[in-house]
Amino acid sequence: MRTAVLFFVILAACQQAPRETVTESPTEPNDSVVKKAAASSKSEKSVYEKELNRISHGFDMIHQGLKLFRNNFMSDTAAINDQHFKMFLAFQERALATLNNDIGEDADINSLIYADSAQWTEAGKHFLQRLEREALMLRFTEGTPYVEANPAFTRQYFYNHLSSATKEFFDQFEVEVMNIWAEDAGLVISLNELAARIAFWDEFISRNAHNPFTPHAIEQRDTYLYYFLAGMDNTWAFDEEQKLMPEYRDAYNFYLQGFASTKSAEDIREYLAILEAEQFRKTLRIEDFLQKIDERQK
Repeated sequence: MRTAVLFFVILAACQQAPRETVTESPTEPNDSVVKKAAASSKSEKSVYEKELNRISHGFDMIHQGLKLFRNNFMSDTAAINDQHFKMFLAFQERALATLNNDIGEDADINSLIYADSAQWTEAGKHFLQRLEREALMLRFTEGTPYVEANPAFTRQYFYNHLSSATKEFFDQFEVEVMNIWAEDAGLVISLNELAARIAFWDEFISRNAHNPFTPHAIEQRDTYLYYFLAGMDNTWAFDEEQKLMPEYRDAYNFYLQGFASTKSAEDIREYLAILEAEQFRKTLRIEDFLQKIDERQK
């Protein structure tokens, strides 16, 4: 699991990419429209994906994919655009995997780990400029560089053409890309912030059963919930004597007070009941419950 970063360089993180003049999608889909769009997009899907996959390998892959949508596949139907957006993100994930295999041990790229830009090589600076042009940003995790897509560019090309539900998905997706939640097997946001993310995705799932991004929302919710309950290697939920850390107990109560009607609240209530029965110590019964939650991610 990729977590967050020790130090990262974000290109245009505090700036939106230049906006183009766009119009709001005229139709807002309900569930039946979403289902029909998913079915009717099969032929379009093969064309769009075929065109995406024809893009030549290189650092401009993602930017070309964005332009491909704008120039050839922008629909007047929000539900169709939602499907196109999902296809693009799948293409983007594959493209990033390819790009990250290429940067490896490059000394110029690795010079960018330093906070002081005076220590960057000229080639490293040119690399950053190139990434910015191509809708990308550079981060480091545990000393290793990797390239990630800048969501500001995705917003520029897609956002105004999406359904309101997918816009809501994208808004949170952007927040979570730009504000990483964990690094080096430890949390870098507070437990209460993690609780709020779990609740957001729970509520999104309950309102948008047929949205194309609901499976991603479920996966994200389940990942967050597991670590919220189990802790991480460097953010312990249980101390050396296997007793629950007070901040975790406080976070569970915070969740139940603020998000009592969500699905995850049922799991947290059950977990707290087991913890209380086990005198808030980690036992086989606790481990069995956590394993059940963990299996949802698989």
